[in-house]
Amino acid sequence: MLNPDLKVGDRVVLVYMSEESGMHPGTKGTVTDITRDPFEGPDDKIISVDWDNGRTLGLVTITDMWMKEKEEKPITENIEDIRKIGNLVKIMNLNVVYDFFEKLRMSGLVNMLSSVAFTWSGRQYLEKFIDLEEMKGFEIDPDQKEELLEAADKIQMEIIRASMKVLEKEGKEDTIENLNRTARDLGKQMLMFFIQAR
Repeated sequence: MLNPDLKVGDRVVLVYMSEESGMHPGTKGTVTDITRDPFEGPDDKIISVDWDNGRTLGLVTITDMWMKEKEEKPITENIEDIRKIGNLVKIMNLNVVYDFFEKLRMSGLVNMLSSVAFTWSGRQYLEKFIDLEEMKGFEIDPDQKEELLEAADKIQMEIIRASMKVLEKEGKEDTIENLNRTARDLGKQMLMFFIQAR
């Protein structure tokens, strides 16, 4: 489970830390203090951690991702899959992947953990989603919106093309069910790639 509640003394495994180089997924540490984040909402926290690599950076609940140490296995398996499967490198243009996720992140439209579905849904779905959010008060610059929608078209084409390649390689039929399942799996791998690459 990502971002479980923590208490002092808990062992954590880093999944993603915003804007910190050298803090790689899988880095472990011990929680030393938990305080309210003075710059964010009342439920947002800063979790002080003594990392095993000697650093003492805090986790910020609004941007960072972690797991408890006992729950580490699924995340390291995902990361291993991504490393192993230079698949993504072999079957996708990773510049398109990175560009889409970065534009989506910069827009502030959704929490990045909710972003995977947008990798295969394409421009029309994303445009409708943005329109609904704008009715609720979300604001986005028209140029930024157009760039994001163009990136959505590109990543949709990439994921469809890559899904077809995966199914062909695995000897499976290109049914809608198989394509959807493969696109979902690739979407998760792409998000993990983006998290690692940042």
